[in-house]
Amino acid sequence: MVPTIETKVKFDGDISPIKILFKECKWDWIEPDSEMLIAFQNSYRIYMVYNFQTLIGFSRIISDGKTYGHLVDLMISPNYRRKGYGRLLIEHILLDSKNNGIKIIQLLASKEGRHLYQDNGFEVCSNEAPGMIKIL
Repeated sequence: MVPTIETKVKFDGDISPIKILFKECKWDWIEPDSEMLIAFQNSYRIYMVYNFQTLIGFSRIISDGKTYGHLVDLMISPNYRRKGYGRLLIEHILLDSKNNGIKIIQLLASKEGRHLYQDNGFEVCSNEAPGMIKIL
């Protein structure tokens, strides 16, 4: 099954499915929910991956809208990992970012996520500049 990836320029939806996904993925959620809602609303883009009606993936870009984008909160539900959904989401984010003029994507990667990003063209920055970067 090919998932549906929804791109939101302005987040105005229900955050409860996202909160459930954050908890499934053991990701930090800031209380109260209104704090996370503000974070989502202030994001450059929100990406939501659905398997039918179920939210199985999420990520967002924080950006100046022209040069830099910071990729944050990329997660796939544990039940859907290692099936290519993370790769599809990254490819979608990179294409959308490039098409909208973003030239550089930066991120911080967990040990577990590092290979996923490297397999999609990200390079590890030097020890003097931790993180990862991809020039689009």
